[in-house]
Amino acid sequence: MRTRNVDEAIEAVSKVYCPHSISVTGRAAGIDSVLEIIQPGPQPLVHLSYAAPVTVDAGQFDDLFLAIRSTGGRGCAQQDGQSASWRAGQTLLFSAGKETRIQFAGDFTQTSVRLDTTLLENVCSRWLGHPIDEPVRFDFRPFPDDLEQGWSHILGMLAAGSPPDRHELRPRRLLDEYLLSFLLQHQPSNYSAELQREVRDPSPRILRKAEQFIRESAESPITVLDIAAEMGVSVRALQAAFRTWKSTTPSKYLREIRLQRVRDRLIAGGSSTSVTELAFGVGFNHLGRFSEIYRKTYGESPNETLLRSRKAERRGAKI
Repeated sequence: MRTRNVDEAIEAVSKVYCPHSISVTGRAAGIDSVLEIIQPGPQPLVHLSYAAPVTVDAGQFDDLFLAIRSTGGRGCAQQDGQSASWRAGQTLLFSAGKETRIQFAGDFTQTSVRLDTTLLENVCSRWLGHPIDEPVRFDFRPFPDDLEQGWSHILGMLAAGSPPDRHELRPRRLLDEYLLSFLLQHQPSNYSAELQREVRDPSPRILRKAEQFIRESAESPITVLDIAAEMGVSVRALQAAFRTWKSTTPSKYLREIRLQRVRDRLIAGGSSTSVTELAFGVGFNHLGRFSEIYRKTYGESPNETLLRSRKAERRGAKI
């Protein structure tokens, strides 16, 4: 959407974010607003610019967590008396339920992500292993350089619609959970101290139960959060158990099981066996990436495994 009408811009942006007012500041006669939803979904990726200096009064930012990355120009903002400013290449994370006011320079352009508040609270609860007792509140300051690099990578994945690990059956869900976990782990919040607390002496029983569940459910659309929920433990405890007793992670173990399922079926495969169908059937959704992982693991391509099994089948048929 592109418009020079302030009321039209307010209406369009309000549908994506929240009700607000806009006033043009300085000597600008009007706006030339551009709103583009790059990737829709529960956590939409949006491009927005006004081509004029504006002040946005967003009130209490009801139920709205918003990560705004400046792709050009400067901005400054206030939330509940706290002030922050940011420039091109920096991201500022706004928390819900706070009185919010934002000033954008005329050349300010942004790529922003609206966070799913319900999913954010759920992911935080899963990492902690218990329901949260108060809303999540992130520190109101631009991301440091190392966090910004990681966030830029996530925005690229979100724009492409690709998950962080391309063997997942529900790539968008995995990406949404990964995005929120990344922010909870790296951007200071009122839960940072508990999230970073070390899990001591994780029980090997957690590992045994998790391994069994993964083996039984590997071809279902499960994520690490699902595994932790099934075990009745926090994601932190689940990861600690795999790290302590198996020197790996739950996600890597899940991938290994799915990879082995494909290999077993390729070895047993006949003339109708398809590498693509087998890979997609157990959750790999990027064939090139799957082949790369397979070769690195087994020292041959999946097609070579299938060809070898077909040759063995033909030899057996001649006997």
